Amino acid sequence: MMVSPKEVPVKIGVAQMNTCAGDFARTADRMVEYSRQAADQGVDLLTFPMATLTGPVPVAAPDQEGFLLDLAATLDDLASRLKCTCLVPVVAELDYDTVCETMLIRDGQVLPLRLSAYFANQVGALAGDGPDSDGAGSQNGSRGDAEAEGGEGVGMPTLPCFDLDGTRFGVAVNYDDLDDFVDYDLDIDVLIYIDSYGFSFDEPNSALGAALGENRFVDDAQNMDAWIVGVGSLGGYGPFVFPGASFAVAPWGQLEASAPSFEEALMVAQVEPHSEGPLAHPLTPEVYNRALFLWESLRLGLHDYLWKAGLTDAALMLDGKAGSSVLAALACDALGPLHVHALVPDYLDRASRASALQLVQRLRMDCRDLGDAKAAPTTSPDQDPILMRDMAMARTAAFARELGALLLGPQDKTYLCLEADQAKPVMAGMLPLGDVYRSEVLELARLRNTISPVIPEDSERAFDLPRLDIQTDVAANDELLLAQMDAILAAHIEWEYGLTDAVNHQGNPDLTQRVIQRFNQCELGRTGCRTMCLAASTNTVFDARVPMGLRWEDHVRGKDERVSEEDIIRHLRKVQAQLEHVQQEGQPNKGEEVHDVIDLLRDFVQGSPRTSDEPNHGRGGGPGMPGGSPMSWGGPFSEN
Repeated sequence: MMVSPKEVPVKIGVAQMNTCAGDFARTADRMVEYSRQAADQGVDLLTFPMATLTGPVPVAAPDQEGFLLDLAATLDDLASRLKCTCLVPVVAELDYDTVCETMLIRDGQVLPLRLSAYFANQVGALAGDGPDSDGAGSQNGSRGDAEAEGGEGVGMPTLPCFDLDGTRFGVAVNYDDLDDFVDYDLDIDVLIYIDSYGFSFDEPNSALGAALGENRFVDDAQNMDAWIVGVGSLGGYGPFVFPGASFAVAPWGQLEASAPSFEEALMVAQVEPHSEGPLAHPLTPEVYNRALFLWESLRLGLHDYLWKAGLTDAALMLDGKAGSSVLAALACDALGPLHVHALVPDYLDRASRASALQLVQRLRMDCRDLGDAKAAPTTSPDQDPILMRDMAMARTAAFARELGALLLGPQDKTYLCLEADQAKPVMAGMLPLGDVYRSEVLELARLRNTISPVIPEDSERAFDLPRLDIQTDVAANDELLLAQMDAILAAHIEWEYGLTDAVNHQGNPDLTQRVIQRFNQCELGRTGCRTMCLAASTNTVFDARVPMGLRWEDHVRGKDERVSEEDIIRHLRKVQAQLEHVQQEGQPNKGEEVHDVIDLLRDFVQGSPRTSDEPNHGRGGGPGMPGGSPMSWGGPFSEN
């Protein structure tokens, strides 16, 4: 009995590599070596991560031509040297938009899949039929359950697909692509999902195979009745950190293969499109530890930022508080204690100085102590503490310059949101914790001490509470009050809730209003803090910009001020009836034009609003990041 090609198992490999963007020659050599290892293991298709060759961000417009010419030469070289069929993603800029294209390299030929799918659809539309099913391209047709009110079918999006040895593959590079593959019946056997987002603490999807119990991919595989192979980039690329964590999930939800997080690896998955399961030897998905994953992401991001910039050492100031202590421990984990240099200022009180020096001893860092631990601090009550701290930071900057080290600042996301002041510009070359809320920094301090107790107990509990001129009895203690402030900020920044929605979600109208008001007031101060931050969330404070000089302030809206979607639809229907009357009275063109607008508005309103507690993935379409938002925002109106 002959076995059809589709029933033959297919081996799919993922080369999880950490590379320097644009280092074409060295990266190409490494890719060829990975392809050799994959071919030795019988891999039929090897996929490389999105950031491998180009990184996640396009080069500046003046450099585009030269960069793309060298990239084309590299792809041509790879086509002649790779030892098996490969998928190679590249990132470029097209008409000021970031585009992620996937190149299928097979038999010495390079085929851009998304572009080929687009051309196939255009040719099919002109010819009155779809693209040739034997080549690479996208399927075309109409969605069975999506029809306009007039009964006309809705065309399918352009999605790259290709055949390999009788197996039908689809390629997705963002959550919009994933949604389309789930929503439309394309009859694919395997979906290759090439992640383009980078890790976000508040988005389990960004942890890929490390968070399969909490993210979307198992459900997606079951809904599509197709295998999903997730391909994760690895390493720090500027502010963005990619965790690896590639995986392969069967259509019935079992884990077939998994690559480690934060490590290079060659993952090989055996995919059987004809099988209905179960797997003979399924893997058990790991339990997702968000705090540990955040720590490792920051560690890798800090390490790679210095390494790829040609630096080896970092310097920082220790003040005995949790923020600087966490920063020191993180830097030592990332760079090694011999490459971290701490300065202990002379204005600290005895307890803070003792904690700072104890941390230095436990981490075995290089340290320059400006005071005497047995003596009283050199400051007096009439001295400005901000001035003393700024002077100490200036001494730390001079210390870093002397050593040729990168100056690290301890400022966190809470500081940038609620304490940034135009009179206190940040003096640092990098803020590794600049996208981490202070309550999460305290959690990281406790986490690091469970690994090894290096942060003194006094430092672990020491933090500044933002002063908001509110009653302090709204929480049982300062740490709970800080957690409430950070939760309000997360609702406003990551989840993009306005004041009224934030109050409805968080409660405590006075505190919520004061936090958001203070966030808006600090916009001018944040202009002096625009140094490099490692991105750890779906929206950084610099993504959530406030117009400069804005005098308007929001207030909590009552139900009488807010219009429901039902009221809007009712009103639009009334306007539509009036327009139909106008059309009947002899102004058909005008009526038809406005009629189309009303239909558009009605469709917009009837879209599904965001009603879950998931944040909006601002970096999905943010500066330098390919792809769209992972949340499907169906309309401009709140669920309220």
